[in-house]
Amino acid sequence: EGFRGLFRGLLPTLLQAIPQSAIQFATKEALQRLLASRRHRLHTQRRSPLLPAAFDTPIAGLGAGCLSKLCVLPLDLIKKRLQVLGAPEAVRQRLQPVTAGQHSAGQGLRGMLELSGHILRDEGVRGF
Repeated sequence: EGFRGLFRGLLPTLLQAIPQSAIQFATKEALQRLLASRRHRLHTQRRSPLLPAAFDTPIAGLGAGCLSKLCVLPLDLIKKRLQVLGAPEAVRQRLQPVTAGQHSAGQGLRGMLELSGHILRDEGVRGF
C-alpha cells in the first residue's frame, strides 16, 4: 500500500479527536469552576460539602470525558466501520453484522459521507 497506506484513515481519526479534545477540555474547566463555586457557596452557608475538594478534578474529568465521547460517538462509529471495510475479506465475513450492506471502503471525506448516508438509510438515526 506504500506511503499513502500508512496514513489511510487519518482524516476520520482527526475529525474525531480534535472536537473530542476541545469538548473535553472546555467541559472539564467549566465543571471545575461549577464545583468550586458550589463549594464556596456551601462554605459561606457554613455547610460542609459531601466530598473533599480533592475529588473535584476527578469528577470534572469523568463528566467531561463522558460528554465528549458521547458527542463524537457517530464519528467514532464511522471510523471503525471504515477500518473494518478496509480489512481482508476473511475478517469482514466474521464481522458480518457490522458490515451488512454493500458499502465500499472509500477514501477520505467522500468515503465517510458515503458510509454515513448508508448507515442513515439502512439503520436510521439509531444506527449511530
